[in-house]
Amino acid sequence: MQAIDKEFDIPVDMDEPEVELPLLAVRDTIVFPRMLTPLFVGRKRSVLALEAAMAENNQIVVVTQKDPDIETPGEDELYTIGTEAIVGRMLKMPEGGTNILVQGSQRIELI
Repeated sequence: MQAIDKEFDIPVDMDEPEVELPLLAVRDTIVFPRMLTPLFVGRKRSVLALEAAMAENNQIVVVTQKDPDIETPGEDELYTIGTEAIVGRMLKMPEGGTNILVQGSQRIELI
């Protein structure tokens, strides 16, 4: 069964299987489908999620946290709509943290 994403007039496959991907919570940033976005990854949980994505197929889910001041957001502190993205480039910084470039591929809903 297909539906149409009214925002972009794109067919959406409603029967896609649920897939588990690493989750990257970001502050004050929204990644949209088809958009290239540079991100800085510094928190330990975020680095682990990035490493898991790079070890598999470079796919990661990017979700914005509701309060950017929370250091370790829980499930309730994240928006439920995010973007599945492909990690294109990764640069580890000498002072710690990692700069990445992601491209959004599709909008997703956390379940």
